[in-house]
Amino acid sequence: MTIEFLCVHCQAHIRVPDRAGGRGGECPRCRKKIKVPKKSTLTASAPEAAPAPVPASGPATKSSAATKTTSSAIPAAAKATSIPKPNEHDELEIEFSSVDEATGEEVSPTASRLAAPSSVSGTVSPVEVPQTASKKPRTVKVRRRGDSNGLLMGVVAVILVTCLGGAGYWWSTQKSILKEQVKAYAQAPESLPKVSVRSTSLMVDEATREKVFKALERNQLPLLSSVMEIYISAKGDELDIAVNRGKQTQFVAVEIPTESPIREYFQKNFETLAKPQLDLLKTSGSEFVEAYGRQLSGKGTPGEIPRFRDSFALPQLVGPLGFHLVAKTGDGNSYRCVAEQGPLLWFLLPAGVKNFNVEGRPIGNQTFLPVQLQVTVTSDPLPDSKAEPVNPPPATQPAPGNMEMKDDEKGMKDPEEMPDKKGMVMEMKPDPAMKSDADMKPDPKTSADK
Repeated sequence: MTIEFLCVHCQAHIRVPDRAGGRGGECPRCRKKIKVPKKSTLTASAPEAAPAPVPASGPATKSSAATKTTSSAIPAAAKATSIPKPNEHDELEIEFSSVDEATGEEVSPTASRLAAPSSVSGTVSPVEVPQTASKKPRTVKVRRRGDSNGLLMGVVAVILVTCLGGAGYWWSTQKSILKEQVKAYAQAPESLPKVSVRSTSLMVDEATREKVFKALERNQLPLLSSVMEIYISAKGDELDIAVNRGKQTQFVAVEIPTESPIREYFQKNFETLAKPQLDLLKTSGSEFVEAYGRQLSGKGTPGEIPRFRDSFALPQLVGPLGFHLVAKTGDGNSYRCVAEQGPLLWFLLPAGVKNFNVEGRPIGNQTFLPVQLQVTVTSDPLPDSKAEPVNPPPATQPAPGNMEMKDDEKGMKDPEEMPDKKGMVMEMKPDPAMKSDADMKPDPKTSADK
């Protein structure tokens, strides 16, 4: 038995097995949820009867004549009543859950299309309800296993090509890196001279410049962290910048050998290496004076001044070579170069460090100096630091202490060296605060000024 009914939403003609009666499903045409009635709501049509067998040749008897008359009448009646005209709606099949709730058997929508009506005699062949020509039966596409295998192979190929490309790039960059083993000296310097910045290089209005310089003449500005202590003061028409070690660091001097490939590379590419520092220093000095003027007027914002340690003070303390180098210790932290003195590059590193690397410092998304030095700290005495500096600026360029600057925050900030908020002292301190450290000798000029 089958159940025939119309979809309550789209009036599609649907036929399902009788065991699906009372269950819910989805209309194949409109895809809306419907419920199958327990009995057919449409009158089932009687199928066409099969033709009677042809009688054997020979004289006809009365019984054979009657049989002929009866058998010839059945097809005629079937033609008149059992084959319905095509319905105005297509025959569609409804999909149900994969397992019959009552019997546990699989429900096959396809099987219901060819199911024979139980009310028809066994001698009559089942008749399939014809489909209209306007619609085609829905087909289900089955993904072949070969398709997924091909997709997997494609993904593997892309990953392999990416890995090979990355390995090739890494190998090419490693070949171009200047590698060398050098030694360092863990001894406090006799003195690290201050760097002076002339007021003529600061593009600020006269009133702001005068207010800031007078304030810094009275009290120096300390920028303090656990790594380093920077002091900015003023005398006459110049700003003075000095550096001292932090509470957790010591001075370590790295010597660049006279015949080092790094020195040769630096001399050949001096203009390219000096440009990022010069660009940084074009405006950062003026920006510092303006920001400090706002602080003195009570109009500044919190945390505005500490950023000038990296964009203004440190670039003034070093030349182009030190500007591009950074020391990396075993804990993964990076430390900027804080001074250059002859062949020595000074770093402030954790006390007791014995080995570390010096590498080119990324500026923005680029590393201009491809250097990788393996450094071993020795107890040897310091070499003569009065020798000619490694990176003298050309005569056409101003000395590092007088460079004009532009801030490039993205390339200049090292997270590991950002000033400690607790150690950053924003209020002004008198000069004796700088003299209190045994490793920083007082400047005679500053003492005389007081």
